[in-house]
Amino acid sequence: MLRFLSRLRNLSFLLKEKNNDKNSNFKAQQLTADLNKNIKLFRQVLGDSSDVIIRQFKLARGGTSAALIFLDGLVDKKQINDHILRPLMVHSQTSFFGTLKKLKDSFIFIDDISELKDFGKIVSAVLEGKAVLLVDGSASALVIDVKGWEQRAIEEPDTEGGVRGPREGFTENIRTNIALLRRIIRDPALTFYHLRLGNKTKKDISIAYIKGVVRDSLIAEVKFRLNKIETDAVLESGYIEQLIDDNPFSPFPTIANSEKPDKVAAKLLEGRAAILVDGTPFVLTVPMLFIESFQHPEDYYVHPYFGTFMRWVRYISFALSILSPAYFVALSSFDHELIPTPLLISMAAAREGTPFPAVLEALLMIIVFEILREASIRMPRSFRAGGKYRRRPGDRTGGCICRSNRACYGDRYLPYCCRHFYCASSDRCRYNFALCSAFWSRSVRPVWCDHHTA
Repeated sequence: MLRFLSRLRNLSFLLKEKNNDKNSNFKAQQLTADLNKNIKLFRQVLGDSSDVIIRQFKLARGGTSAALIFLDGLVDKKQINDHILRPLMVHSQTSFFGTLKKLKDSFIFIDDISELKDFGKIVSAVLEGKAVLLVDGSASALVIDVKGWEQRAIEEPDTEGGVRGPREGFTENIRTNIALLRRIIRDPALTFYHLRLGNKTKKDISIAYIKGVVRDSLIAEVKFRLNKIETDAVLESGYIEQLIDDNPFSPFPTIANSEKPDKVAAKLLEGRAAILVDGTPFVLTVPMLFIESFQHPEDYYVHPYFGTFMRWVRYISFALSILSPAYFVALSSFDHELIPTPLLISMAAAREGTPFPAVLEALLMIIVFEILREASIRMPRSFRAGGKYRRRPGDRTGGCICRSNRACYGDRYLPYCCRHFYCASSDRCRYNFALCSAFWSRSVRPVWCDHHTA
């Protein structure tokens, strides 16, 4: 039985290698002047997929055979029928003389047309959503851009809402995102450098920058890091963010991301570069300082004094959110002399009957909050939409834990100290501070005090 399974595994491996070789060698193929051979070649490469459409027809008057190849769902069929098939099948009055130039210049009413001979590039164009026109007697093809598929409308992003400012947000279409930036920055110096990443996905990537504002060395470095990426798939901008990060093990982000076109435009005007990825509304901006994590798009539209005040509020809130568990552990367990007597009595009464030490209580409440946060994100939207239990689930759960004497009532508010979405990775330093506080107060501080008192 084991020998049979081993042979079956080897056979499947050989078949997989054969298919990979077949798919990887299609770029070496060449088109011929025979239309039937070219159609057969496309069928071999694209397989028997149901969304591959090969529309064969004849040119008007001349009777020359032709074929239009495209993928259903990635093209605009109205453009194909009105601007390609109808002119070629009805309105063309001359016969075909072995060149595609006359068809390209006189009968196809599409602006983006290119003539290609490289079979690999032609297949890639079909997979991108373009249509390919083959004509009998020609060893080249016309690649016609008729992309058209359903996409999400421009909406206000949920992650960066505000009171003042534009309500527009990036979408999953890179063309739409480029147009949004063009609408804001109407300067010919705004440049987009295009490339593709992913051996399988071939994801469209654009680097946006303003010439004369950004440093040339920064653009050269970004291009170098992106071109150095070797991977099969790039599904979201997070892939690129991790692959080009300076220090991937640091809890502090070094690459910013945003869904707001006005915020990205402001970064470009400050001399930064933006990386747009097709299929995601999150646009990366480089370089980034940690202090930028506390900036909000609305800061660009308010008075400097008020904006500065709100940023200081965010700084203090972030410090409280990561340091309050450590202070709670240190004050409630070891440094009682620093607490006023009335507050100390109140804390002692609250902790009466609690079986766990303070550090374990603080970590327990933080972990419970993380679990509730993850559950609220992954929960189906229909469950989150209604019901009274959708309000303050962490507070309700914390109250249940405190009533069961597993933690005191003061612990349940520690995780809620102004948690910020843009600092989601770095604010988990609260675990380290809480553990260091317990270690210092229990192990290092007594030794240090005994040494100095002696």
